[in-house]
Amino acid sequence: MASSSSTSTDSSLLSKLESFGVQALLHSAAEDEVSALLGGLGEVVVVMVKCAAMRQRKDGEVYRRVLGLVEEARHWFRVLDANAFEKLHRVLVSYLGKCTHFLVGELVHFNGNFVSEFCLATMTEYAKASMKNQIYKFSRWICASLFSLKENKHSVIIEIILCVLDSVASHCKVELGNSGIELVELVSYCANKCRATCTFFCGTVAGHLDNIAGDLPQVMTPVDLILRLYAAGLYFTNYGTGGDLTSSRGAKKEFAIRILLNDGDRLHKLATLLGSLGSYFSVCCKENCVSSRVEYEGSFSQICLPTNSNHEASTITLMQKNREDFMLSYLNALKFLCQPLAEQINSEKKEIVSEIETTPGHEQLCSIQDAFYQLSDAFLFWHRQVNSDVPYQHLFAFMAINGAICAPKEFYYTSERDKDGFDDNKTVLTVTVAAFILSIRTNCKMKVVFLLCDFKMAEIWSVDANFVFKSSRLIKNIIASEWIEPQGLKYVYASLYNIGVSLYKNKQVKEASKAFKLCCRASWTCVVLLCKLFIQKSEGSLHDLSEGAIVDFVNEACTRSAFLLEVLHQSGSHEMKKVIVESLENWSVAGNLFRVLPGPMPLVKNWVKIVCKLRENVDVEDVAPSLYSLLSSSGIVSKKTLGIILEQELHAYEEMNPLGPELCQRRQMKIISILLQNVYNTEDSGLQKSRILLKKARTLRAMGREFLKDCIHCLSEAISFMSLKQNDMYEDICRSETLLCHLLAVAYCLRALCTQEAEPNSKQVIKDIDSALNQWLTISICSTNDECNIVTENTMLLLYNVGDLLSVKGCMEIHNVLYKLMIRFLKWKNVPLEKCLSIFWESRRLSHALCISPVNEGFLMNLAEQCGEISKSIDFWVCCLKESQPLLVGFQQNLSLLFADICESPNQPYITIADVKEAASELMSRVPLPPRSVFLVGYLYYDLCERLTAKGQLFEALSYAKEAHRLRTQLFQEKFSYSSDRQVEKHEAGDLMQKLTYACKDFQVTRSITSQVWSFDVTSWNVDDCYLSPWNVLQCYLESTLQVGIVHELVGNGTEAESFLLWGKSISCLQSLPLFIVAFSSVLGKLYRKKQHWDLAEKELESANQILVESSKNFSCSKVQIDAGNTMEILTRDGSVAKMEGKKSRKLKNAPTTLLKDQSLIPESNSRITRSKYRSSQNQCVNGSIEVQAGLSKHTKGNTSSDFSNPLSQRESVLETKSCIVDTGCEATCICNKMKCWKCLRVEVIESGLLDNFVHIKWEFIRRRLSLRVLTGIGKCLGNHDQVHEAHEIISQSLSVLFSGNSFCHTHSSLPPTFLLDLIGKEYSGDVFAVERAAVLYNICWLSLKDYHSKKTSPNSSFISLFCEQLIPLPFAWFILLSRNICCDLSHIQLQKIVPWLMIAFVLCREVPILFQKVSRLLAVVFILSSSSKLFSLSSSCKVLSESHWASFFHQASLGSHLNYQFLSNISCRYKGQLLLDVESTHVTSSSHIGAETSNLLSFAPESMKDLEQFVKDFFVGLPCATVMCVTLLEGAYASLLQELLLFPSPVHAWMLLSRLNSKSQPIVVLLPVNTVLEEASDDDDNANFGFEELYESNDCGKHWHCPWGSTVVDDVAPAFQSILKESYLMSFPQDTERNRSLWWMQRKKLDHRLGELLRKVEDSWLGHWKYMFLGEWSNCKNLDKILKKLARDLKIKCKVDVNESLLRVVLGGHHPRCQMEFDKLSELAFQLIDEALKELEAEESVNREPTILVLDCDVQMLPWENIPILRKQEVYRMPSVGSIFVALERIHHQEQVRKLVATFPKIDPMDAFYLLNPSGDLSYTQVKFEDWFRDQNLEGKAGSAPTAEELAVALKNHDLYIYFGHGSGSQYIKWHHVQKLEKCAATLLMGCSSGSLSLNGCYAPSGTPLSYLQAGSPVIFANLWDVTDKDIDRFAKAMLDGWLRERSNVSVDSDQSISVVEEHDPKNETGKGNKKKTSRKKPPESSDNGTCKSGHDHRPKLGSFMGQARNACQLPFLIGASPVCYGVPTGIRRKTSL
Repeated sequence: MASSSSTSTDSSLLSKLESFGVQALLHSAAEDEVSALLGGLGEVVVVMVKCAAMRQRKDGEVYRRVLGLVEEARHWFRVLDANAFEKLHRVLVSYLGKCTHFLVGELVHFNGNFVSEFCLATMTEYAKASMKNQIYKFSRWICASLFSLKENKHSVIIEIILCVLDSVASHCKVELGNSGIELVELVSYCANKCRATCTFFCGTVAGHLDNIAGDLPQVMTPVDLILRLYAAGLYFTNYGTGGDLTSSRGAKKEFAIRILLNDGDRLHKLATLLGSLGSYFSVCCKENCVSSRVEYEGSFSQICLPTNSNHEASTITLMQKNREDFMLSYLNALKFLCQPLAEQINSEKKEIVSEIETTPGHEQLCSIQDAFYQLSDAFLFWHRQVNSDVPYQHLFAFMAINGAICAPKEFYYTSERDKDGFDDNKTVLTVTVAAFILSIRTNCKMKVVFLLCDFKMAEIWSVDANFVFKSSRLIKNIIASEWIEPQGLKYVYASLYNIGVSLYKNKQVKEASKAFKLCCRASWTCVVLLCKLFIQKSEGSLHDLSEGAIVDFVNEACTRSAFLLEVLHQSGSHEMKKVIVESLENWSVAGNLFRVLPGPMPLVKNWVKIVCKLRENVDVEDVAPSLYSLLSSSGIVSKKTLGIILEQELHAYEEMNPLGPELCQRRQMKIISILLQNVYNTEDSGLQKSRILLKKARTLRAMGREFLKDCIHCLSEAISFMSLKQNDMYEDICRSETLLCHLLAVAYCLRALCTQEAEPNSKQVIKDIDSALNQWLTISICSTNDECNIVTENTMLLLYNVGDLLSVKGCMEIHNVLYKLMIRFLKWKNVPLEKCLSIFWESRRLSHALCISPVNEGFLMNLAEQCGEISKSIDFWVCCLKESQPLLVGFQQNLSLLFADICESPNQPYITIADVKEAASELMSRVPLPPRSVFLVGYLYYDLCERLTAKGQLFEALSYAKEAHRLRTQLFQEKFSYSSDRQVEKHEAGDLMQKLTYACKDFQVTRSITSQVWSFDVTSWNVDDCYLSPWNVLQCYLESTLQVGIVHELVGNGTEAESFLLWGKSISCLQSLPLFIVAFSSVLGKLYRKKQHWDLAEKELESANQILVESSKNFSCSKVQIDAGNTMEILTRDGSVAKMEGKKSRKLKNAPTTLLKDQSLIPESNSRITRSKYRSSQNQCVNGSIEVQAGLSKHTKGNTSSDFSNPLSQRESVLETKSCIVDTGCEATCICNKMKCWKCLRVEVIESGLLDNFVHIKWEFIRRRLSLRVLTGIGKCLGNHDQVHEAHEIISQSLSVLFSGNSFCHTHSSLPPTFLLDLIGKEYSGDVFAVERAAVLYNICWLSLKDYHSKKTSPNSSFISLFCEQLIPLPFAWFILLSRNICCDLSHIQLQKIVPWLMIAFVLCREVPILFQKVSRLLAVVFILSSSSKLFSLSSSCKVLSESHWASFFHQASLGSHLNYQFLSNISCRYKGQLLLDVESTHVTSSSHIGAETSNLLSFAPESMKDLEQFVKDFFVGLPCATVMCVTLLEGAYASLLQELLLFPSPVHAWMLLSRLNSKSQPIVVLLPVNTVLEEASDDDDNANFGFEELYESNDCGKHWHCPWGSTVVDDVAPAFQSILKESYLMSFPQDTERNRSLWWMQRKKLDHRLGELLRKVEDSWLGHWKYMFLGEWSNCKNLDKILKKLARDLKIKCKVDVNESLLRVVLGGHHPRCQMEFDKLSELAFQLIDEALKELEAEESVNREPTILVLDCDVQMLPWENIPILRKQEVYRMPSVGSIFVALERIHHQEQVRKLVATFPKIDPMDAFYLLNPSGDLSYTQVKFEDWFRDQNLEGKAGSAPTAEELAVALKNHDLYIYFGHGSGSQYIKWHHVQKLEKCAATLLMGCSSGSLSLNGCYAPSGTPLSYLQAGSPVIFANLWDVTDKDIDRFAKAMLDGWLRERSNVSVDSDQSISVVEEHDPKNETGKGNKKKTSRKKPPESSDNGTCKSGHDHRPKLGSFMGQARNACQLPFLIGASPVCYGVPTGIRRKTSL
């Protein structure tokens, strides 16, 4: 309230004063009174203004009255004296200022014009005050207040500001002196504030400044010029509408173009202004640029012209003082103008430098550039001024070229005011860079004018210099200035580098080089400055610098200098030498300051790269001098620095070696020589000299293997030198000693690796590695990080390499030291021990080659020393590996090999196959695929293969083995280079044979890998990475090669196994790897013995034994040495056993004396004794025949079944057994509590959780497997020598090895001995001894059958002693008691137990072809015996499957078991995951069941016993609609066994096993005795042979016939066959005389006759009336089934005979009423009934037979069975196995896409053919005969020339038929393995010699061209079994082709592509929608009705049906006509639409 009252009083007082009239009072008063009254009134006015200022009312009237009082009081104050006036006026001004401040602050509440008026009045009063300088402070204060206002009244604010500026300017006009400076500072403040706060009024302010400048008097120069400069800056800021130079990026580019190019007038004015300023301040710019030609009037002439007048001199003095005073203002104004322009130009440098020089706006850019230059020149001038003591007036006035001509030092002076005025270096740098950018664009000529020191204008000289030159000089001066900071230098070189890059990308290389030069100058200046600052920091300075930052700067400077070199090289500049020298000198200077400076590697490397480019096509050495020649004369580069640079150059040439190896290597040797002779030639440079010697060795190694000896010599020299130095080393020089020990160890390692390459068998390798490890051991704990880095990063690579080399060589003696060092070095690198474990496991460095133990015992010991006993725990290892799932899976899988049958347990490391696949998939999914992933997946698959192999799953194991080998081959080929050499070896194998092999040669580590190993001094390697050394890769590659070879051998692929094994052995021998040589040789020895190549087997085993003995000291792993030794001992002693049995063996008659025979895990079943050469009578053959009466029921009324109730479901043992229940919850059957079983032993291992126990159990597994192999071999030998009791003892020991907890520490058990036999007859899951158990079961059953009728013999102590002491020295004595008890049980094994045991063995060994064949054959024999005699009767509860089903099934399973896998694997690769039949859902009740059914058919054997019965049922359901005849000759041991079992009265050479399979009837199985078929001697033989000796002698006397099958039972039972073929081969067609030709034909016809007779005798003698089994069923006989049923019913009713309908069908089908097959005891009435039935069938017309498919055992396949009389006209095919028939039908189904539930036979169009005719060019007759005919038929093909393999592959794939007329099988034009890879293959007609012959390979699968075509998918192959003559075989082929084409002409177009071979689904059987009736495929094969094929389906002639008539077309129907046979399945003829 008081304040309000006071204010009211003041207001009323003012009103009263005004109302009374002061003038009236003055007129009425006296003079003294007037003075007193004015004084009082003045005080009143001051009080009133004070009251208004203090009250701060927001009422404008109050302040308006204040103005009135002030205006009126102005007259009063005039009459006051000076003191009173100054006193009152000072107070008045003070309170007016406060009022003004309030009004400005509250501008929103007052009228703007009034506030402006009030401000003006106040400033007027300020101008009258005695302290006139207060007006400038007041003005600044007002402006600051206005700019700080946030109210949106910008127009009012600007108006007030302009008013303030006007007032100050007006004051300046009156008051000279420093008033101009104050005005400029105020303008500067306002301009900057306008730009920062309200840019849209910048134009208004700029215009007002121009007006103010124009109103200023000339005497105020240069104020007017500076104001115009600010105005120009404001114009550019507010150019356009609402835009500025810092607007958005999208508008910025458009505005910049507009401002720089389109505003010529304003830029022209700017140029004029800059010229005036430059003239005034003596900062002159270019004269010849258009923008600077106009001079500012009135100033320049006065400055530049000399005068003598005193007035003019005083004027110049005044102007000189003004220059001093306004210099800082001038700089700030230039900064205000240039900064935004420079920032804009820098931001758009890419666009500016990319524009064409002639672009419009060039002159305008010059104006901007003038401003930049003027600021830079002025700044440099000012900076020199403020840092000197020289008077300003003595300076040169020009400073034009920025220091090009520097003024003398005495001209400088110092101004304290200026020193603190301008300090914005960043702006100057920005402007300088922008000027450089514009200079590149403008590139104008300039004329430089200099002023003399006496200021007389004179043109001294002029140069043509462009703006780039001036800008460069400007930047150089700035870089060289003392004031610049590191950050400023960074900005400069970064900006210049970006400019250079832009220019370089824009192809402006020369301009770019200028930018890069300046960039490098700034970079190196920064480097030196930083090094100095770092030194100051170490001396106590406060600079915040780190060594890492300096190192980064140095690297960056080197990199940019290197790029400069590249740019200069591209531009063709000659300054490269200068640049490289300057750069290296700069680096040297920095290196002298900063001791740990990194080498200039990027710079040197690029120099070397340029040198290599320059020298590409030049041989002169002086084209590019070495760095030594450039720097040796430099006074800056020290000797030490020179050594560093030369070493960098040396390394650079090493890296550039691929660009020019010859040049680089020559340069390296030259540099090394300089270093050794001129640089490191002092006593204190020992370490450097040693290192250079190592580099010299590295260079020599890189030059190739031919310099290996020189390399080794150099390393030896280095080792000698360092050894001497080591003895002289001072003890206190710890670092030098560490480095020397390290280098010495490195030298030893490198020499070891080089020696390994040069002389792999040298002992120096191991010695050097040992010496290296000892050197590293002497290095104690590193004292510095540098030492740790040297010893770890550069050492681990070498340690890994030498360690892996030792591992692959099997030398583990010094591995403990190696592990100790690696752990120590990794600890120095701060790698945790757990991580070390992961690293070692990842690269599999914890064991050595071929060792089953995953972890070396030495490593476990070292690990235990580090972390204690916990390291032995599995949990510890799992914890270490858990970070990587693939590593953990790999570790656990390696240990879980033996634990598949153990239940889940917390401690159980069992890993499933799915886990392995998931881990592998994760690794392989990484892109790009790293080598680490490939390596790890390779080991996952490798271990998985071992695991599957142990379980007997060989086929799956082989697939993983191949995949592991494929992956490891990738790594192998990356690490090594090699070539293969084709070699032909000759050897004796009964006959002289040649064997083609491929050996490895030129084997070496690739150069890239070698260089990596040798980069011991430069490689920075991450210890966490998985490093794969070449030796590590070589080890895993050889292990995979061995694994694939072994598995191939196990599955019967002898050829593939041999190729892998020979290849691996070749590499092992080249690298002198004894462990692998022994492994490969031992397997090869085993393979050759099975192939019956006795000399090769002996050679391999002897060499392996020798190497094993010689290298035994190097095998420090005792277990591996014992394993290898035992294996070799077994193989060698097996050879001795083979030699013992060779005296009775037919196969050994031509073998050498030291014969080796296979005595492996599985005993041979085809060993034969010598046969007598007598002829058996026909009656004896018939009487001795034993047939299977499949249809006769053996279950008569009242006859109960025997103990054998079902071969698939056996009774459990009646013995009560004890069980041990372990903590895991798994019940494992034990022998007893005192003697733990094998399973309990494994459970205990899991319970322990210790790694040692897991390792030991793996070795126990190996020991047991080896023991079982030994025992099996001994048991076989004993059994063959009729030592039955001793053999039983060996079997007992085998059982103990299989099941006991410790078979060699036996404890007596009270359990019945029969319990062991009961255990072996059970089925277990995850059995790791599956194959071994199958072999033991087979041996037990074989011995039991062999001893079936014999009396028990007493033990032969001498014989058993022989084997126990010589063959296997094992402690068997403890087992005598138990074995004798079991022996009694083994002697009384019943047949009912033998069958299920054999069935278990059948399932267990289903993927081991050799054993599978033996087991299957023995099962077939047992079932045949069961069906033939009550003595061997087996009663079965199976109502569906009879003995004939079981016998025929096992018989066919025994044929082609080796080949089944090959066929199945081929089709599996093509049709993975697909079913055999693509069935629509309406056709069957369950398509999934059909899929399972067909899957079983193609698996050839079930996986479990419980599935066997259903498997056999499905087999018979799936038989094709064709007769399949399986033929086997049982000889040797089988012949003896059958003779003993059947009590056959006379010796029999062999037994023929025949099985007839047909989908229409039950199988028929027959066992017939076979005796030798001998040729009858003729009286005319001697006369007939007369003259033939001359014929043979005169023609090809040197020819040698090689028997393709070697020697088989056929040579004994039909010896004439081989003799006929041999004579035919040796007898070539004579060309000399007619007599010889006549004799030749006579002999040929005789041979033809002999062969025909032989085949007739084979049919009569071997088959007799059973020959009709070979005939196919009648295909279109309508009444056969009805007649057959009637006959069977009549025989049963009238004759009381229950006859076999299947056999009766064969009799009727053969039209032979009196055949004796099984009807010998029939009555005459029965024969009469059969005769009547035959007569009814004879009335049938057009009776056709279905084709017959022969499945022949390998030992009889060479015979032309198709040409025995009964089959001569029959359509006959042959296949290697029944399984191959199923595979062929499966492939055809998928190829033809037949959508029906039928198996199908294929069809081809013979016109869709490709022919290859006479490719060798020497069969002219054949070519003449067929070439035109082929062309007439429009067939594709080639004649007279050989095609490429690719052409043939395409032809085979794209045509239906392939016709070949040439030599052999055509395999010389396309290899068999190429054929097998085809996805589709045509039917084939191979009319070459022996094109269809199969070569036998002992126990392995046969090989031959037809098999390759079949595997590729060819439906049928016509080929020759032996050599033929061209003309006769041409006749045969022509007849075949004519027949096919005739049949094709009778076929309708677009016929079905396949022929149904089983009954189709009949839609009529469907009773309604959704109700599907099962087809006959689901019915049990009990009666002939169930499997009947639908008649009338498609019975047109097929391809094979024309062979009978084609044979008759030959002049020699047997010798030539019998040679062609047909491989494949029945194939029909069709007619394609397109042909």
